[in-house]
Amino acid sequence: MAVSVKISGVQTVENYQTYVVECSKEGKRWVIKRRYSAFDELRKTVSKECSLSSSFPSKQWGKLSMSQTAKRRDQLETWLGELCAGPLPPLASRALASFVAEPTDPAVPVVVEDATPPHWDESFMSSDPLAAPDEPPPQRPPDDHHDTEPAAATSFADPGPAPVGAAPSFLLATTKTYDVSGEGLRDAVKNGDLSGVRQILGSDPKLATYEDRQRESMLHLAALFNHTEIALALVQAGADPNVQNQNNETPLDLALPSLKSKITKAYAAHPQ
Repeated sequence: MAVSVKISGVQTVENYQTYVVECSKEGKRWVIKRRYSAFDELRKTVSKECSLSSSFPSKQWGKLSMSQTAKRRDQLETWLGELCAGPLPPLASRALASFVAEPTDPAVPVVVEDATPPHWDESFMSSDPLAAPDEPPPQRPPDDHHDTEPAAATSFADPGPAPVGAAPSFLLATTKTYDVSGEGLRDAVKNGDLSGVRQILGSDPKLATYEDRQRESMLHLAALFNHTEIALALVQAGADPNVQNQNNETPLDLALPSLKSKITKAYAAHPQ
């Protein structure tokens, strides 16, 4: 099964973490989000027919540190990559196909969504406020009469759906705002809200060096969640990629190789 996979980031949804998996096959690309438990279920199924040389991260209770999360992310990517390299026995192959949700029509480059029940993700709306579920076009009530002449426009007491072209109702709400503070910046970074991050840093650039109660800098968070543009904005505003957290880790230790390279270049271009 020639599917290439890459875990491009980690997102926090409610009280658990999901891994953002970028998949590609024969020129098509799509993204899925899977929890550790989904990876573990896949492992259990696959292990009935075959074994892999890559180690699978063991289950850990409690909240993971940033280094633990980054290590698990890398281990899962290596393990899943070996699995996708195949070939696999029938049961394992079907389980993997279901896990990566391969497109059924090879002629249509679609984005495959997670098969698990959807959860509202505020970072999704923060990064793209227009990307909301399609609103249905206005539907005319069924006509019980069979007039021979075109019916005149009818005014209904119930206004029904908004006219085509009208702004959807969710856009009428105010854009999410954050306090111009360290914790406000932390919320914006965790939500992946680049606009919110820029707004806060524009009001107080010194907050780029803010560290939370766990001594994690905002650049640590951006690196862990692989928020590339946010990480670069923080560096440009004065964040130091060499600062260490309580585990003696720098943001560069947590960043994926591609993001690590970009942070290093941005820091060299904006020396503090």
